[in-house]
This record gives sequence, C-alpha cells and structure tokens, in this order.
Amino acid sequence: MTLDKALSHSQKNPPSLYWVDSLYLDVLETFLEERGHGQDIFLIVHYLPSLEPNFNRKERVKWKAREDLIFRSIKGFLVTSPYTKQILINKKILGRPIFVVPPALCLIPSRRKIREEGFKGLMVSNLVRGKGILDFLTNFRKRLSRSDRFKIRIAGRSDIESEYAESCLQEIESHPLLKKNVRFLGPLSLKEMKNLYKRSTVFISASKMETYGMAFHEARAFGLPVLAFKAPYSEAYIQPGTTGYLYSTIPDLVRGCLKLIREPQELKELRRTTGRAGVRFSYTWEDAAQLFLEQFQDWKNSQ
Repeated sequence: MTLDKALSHSQKNPPSLYWVDSLYLDVLETFLEERGHGQDIFLIVHYLPSLEPNFNRKERVKWKAREDLIFRSIKGFLVTSPYTKQILINKKILGRPIFVVPPALCLIPSRRKIREEGFKGLMVSNLVRGKGILDFLTNFRKRLSRSDRFKIRIAGRSDIESEYAESCLQEIESHPLLKKNVRFLGPLSLKEMKNLYKRSTVFISASKMETYGMAFHEARAFGLPVLAFKAPYSEAYIQPGTTGYLYSTIPDLVRGCLKLIREPQELKELRRTTGRAGVRFSYTWEDAAQLFLEQFQDWKNSQ
C-alpha cells in the first residue's frame, strides 16, 4: 500500500497487522502518528540509516535517535540475517519478536556452462554512497596502466541518489581506460542478470555494509570468485585464496583486482578452486515462507 492508502485502511478497518519496509522510515513516522486505533506495525529491517558507513558521526547519532523513537512503537521485526538480529538486540529491543528469515535465491544457475576467459568483473549495486562504487572507481583509475586488459560491468539503479550516481558515471566517462572497459548497465531483468552472472569471471563488492548481501550470494551460487570489502556480511562466506579474497580497504580491493588482471594464471587458478568448492543452495522461497510462518505462529501462541 501507499502511505495514503494504508492510513485510510487503518482508520476505517478493524485492527490489522502492517508490515513496513525499513527503507521508508520517514513514511513510517507519519503512519505511526496518524494510524487507526489498535493497529500493529511490524518492521522489515534490511537497512538502517544509523549503520550507513558514509554518514558522519553526527548524522548517524541523529538517525539512531530517530530509529530508537520509532522502534518503541513497533510490534515486531523481520530481519534477513542473524547479524541484523544482533544489531537490534544491541539496540535493546526487548519483549518483542525478531523473526529471522534469510532470502532465497531468485536466480538459479543452469547446468550449461559458458567458458569465459580473462578478467570480466561484475558489480551488482545501485549507485548509492553505501555501496562504495565511486571510491572504487577513483582508486581503480589512479592505478590503471594502458597494458591492463579487463572488463567491468555494473548493474543497478541510478535514480536513488542521483547526484552521487552522476559522479560515478562522470568518473567512468572522464578516463579513457574506464570509458573503454567499464559499463554501467542500469537495472536488469532476472533473465538478463542470470546471463550476466554466467558471462562474468569474478564478482566485486565495494560495499562497506550489508545486512545480507543478496548479490554476493548469487555470485557464489554461479561459481564466481568474490573480491569484497571485508564486512560482517561477507567474512563468514569467503575462504581466502580458495573462493575469493577479502580486503580491509578500498585501495586494497583495487590492488587485488589489478593483481588478477595482471596475473591471469592466478585468476584462472582461483576460478578453478572456487568451482571445486561447489557452493550449493537448496534453500527455496517455500522454505523461507515456512520458516517465517513457524516463527510467527510460535510468537502468536506465546501471547
């Protein structure tokens, strides 16, 4: 529902349960103030501004205060990972349920393999500050040489933080080697994304904070080595030197990419060991639904 429709519904109907995405905290404040009597609000948490690594301390403190105020009126929470649950526990969310339901894959690899060679990097990310794309491109440009042979494709939206997105696109356009070898593809369909994963040879993530990292898990399912900024969502899933590498800084991540660009045999070996590791995902959306319903029913029975 839109905000207006939800408000109208809450004011005219018997008590109901409403689930609100954490991307809409501003809207949620209005809904909490104007909703009808007895309506229970649950929050789907996969992003919190107070965790935004690119905000300064003052901005994070301001958002933390707003979040804490909003959370007092929330009946319960749905999160995508134990990591996010722990964040809420640290916020002293007491006496209210926190349902943990990891997403399932929407993209399933087919058995037919496409033999791609060379460094064909894939970044699946909206052009927003928290994903670290501009920082990555700036550092990458500074260290490139004319002999480097590579392709990098970026899939995602550019309309969320338009000024930041424009800076990313200008960075690509302003450097001949980036302009030649880096392409921003915009948002793609599931079919297009599946083909993109199949035609890539390595996955790159410059994101400093994720609550789950869906694209990260998709890349693993497609057998891509992962080069990622070291963060809570990524650290548990990468075997350094076997299925990818983790880096403590963006410049280190860039150096890791360039090393594989300049030493193709090392990339070839990394792809081989990643393939042998054989990540398999049997968890489905039906499993996720069942997991949610079981937790929700247990909570209702305890009331």
